[in-house]
Amino acid sequence: MRAIIAFLLRFCGLSLLLALAACGGGGGGGGGSAPPVPTFATLTPGTLTFSAANPSAAVPPSQTITATMSGLTSGTLYIRIVIDGVVVTSVTNLVVNPAAQQGTASVNVGAPGNLGTGPHPTSITVIACLNDINCAGPQLAGSPKTINVAYTVGSSVQGDAVAPYIGTSGVAGDVVIRGHGFAAGTTVSFNGIPATARTFVSDTEIHATYPLLSANSYPVILDSGATAFTKALTIVDAPAYASTTLSYPAAPQEIVGFAYDAERKALLVGVTAVNAANNQILRYQFATGAWSADLPVMFADLRNFALSLDGSRLLAIADTALAEVDPVTLATPKTTPKPTNPNAGANEYLKSVAVANDGNAVVTTGYKNGSGSTQLYLYSGVSGFSTPALAGTSPFNIFYYAMPAASGDGATVVIAQPGLTPATPFYRYLASPGTLAPTNHSLEHREIPPVLDRTGSRMVTTSIIGTFTVTFDAYDSNFAHLGSLPTTTGAYAVKPDGSRAYTFENNTGTCQVRAFDLVNIADPLTEIGTGFPITIPCAGDALPPNVKMIVDPAGDTLFLAGKTQIVVVPLP
Repeated sequence: MRAIIAFLLRFCGLSLLLALAACGGGGGGGGGSAPPVPTFATLTPGTLTFSAANPSAAVPPSQTITATMSGLTSGTLYIRIVIDGVVVTSVTNLVVNPAAQQGTASVNVGAPGNLGTGPHPTSITVIACLNDINCAGPQLAGSPKTINVAYTVGSSVQGDAVAPYIGTSGVAGDVVIRGHGFAAGTTVSFNGIPATARTFVSDTEIHATYPLLSANSYPVILDSGATAFTKALTIVDAPAYASTTLSYPAAPQEIVGFAYDAERKALLVGVTAVNAANNQILRYQFATGAWSADLPVMFADLRNFALSLDGSRLLAIADTALAEVDPVTLATPKTTPKPTNPNAGANEYLKSVAVANDGNAVVTTGYKNGSGSTQLYLYSGVSGFSTPALAGTSPFNIFYYAMPAASGDGATVVIAQPGLTPATPFYRYLASPGTLAPTNHSLEHREIPPVLDRTGSRMVTTSIIGTFTVTFDAYDSNFAHLGSLPTTTGAYAVKPDGSRAYTFENNTGTCQVRAFDLVNIADPLTEIGTGFPITIPCAGDALPPNVKMIVDPAGDTLFLAGKTQIVVVPLP
């Protein structure tokens, strides 16, 4: 985008920066020396340098440029300034010093969140001419002049990461490697086993493919160790669980968190009680061929949780704080209070969390008393809470009871806002540039979180048409509609490789899991008949309402958490 700013000022008898007009009267006289040549003498400094620590940082302060003219005795001076309108957004605050034949102006740059991570070079061109508003004809001697602008937005990456960090033995896979100091020629190996493919994205991101590996931990080695990197790929055997049900210590009010820890073969469940002070985190461990329940841990006001990128922490949120919970012992070594929102005060509470591969977790909020839009935050174990910049014209990133969902590789976090009429755009946090922006996809969302596959190429979500009609639909990574699922769907999940959508249905006490094709697209989506539907135990009201569904990384087991039991379902 190219923007042109034109300045015109009229003064009498003095030379100045942006305008000069001859004024009345005139006396004769002749002879004497030739008049000076109107000249655009200097434009300083030659380079402006702006920087922001990350895309969520504040806009860098404006900087001043100075222009000096000479030899202006009559006529109207026009100054035209050409900017790109994105990196440099405006030139303002013109101040003219006629006696010095000099003027200054402020150069303003765009928000880091509108630009994303990396260098954003541009230039400012300043044109000076007489008596022609378009400066289409002759210009002053020395015109045009250019100032280079160097604007760098630092990375949002909080530390080294491999995403997803879990793979399945005997199955090749793709990972996103995030860190610092990468180069176009950076090599990748997994404990000395070379990547079979590698794509350099930026100095903080590489995509790599690992070959078939056996179960073990594989440190990711860059440039044979010359480039520092601290994370590993963990390969586990496909679990091959048998069909079974697991009981709760007591029937929960609601399931607010559900995660499968593939590295340790454990299920983590967040449950609520009548008294929120008695909310709990439950853990079920699979060992020696059977599941066992660990002692539950009280977690007052628990709202939601998600495993960190490397599986070392469970990011659990309560109304007023985020805790980093040990996923094995359920101890809480670190708690960070929620930032104070002066616009919402104590009414704002932390609501949901999803983890991106730059080390930030997207944390949404809600409004306790009444209703209203509240702040969206980023959380990092390194730097705590921050407020991400929202790309676009609005400086505000407030959302209505927003629900985030992350792709398995953490590259994308989709954010839906339920209960709003008319249809409201989905938003998306992209971890690679570290930017938050609205998408072109709008719908009246229902309060069931979206789900994405491993790469974000497939998403299933729900919406309301009219007053009562609820639809369940699949979309691609560009939010193009792929097809619909049955309106009888009670819960849904997506296979990590994006090839299938799974639905849960409870038809008058008969509960089933159905599967639908997300590769060969049709609308409605084609149901897979081989091995499906699967009838599962759900005596009475054992599963509904608010069933949660997740699929293990191998894509061979479905877990459902319902009202009085958890069901483990092997998938064909």
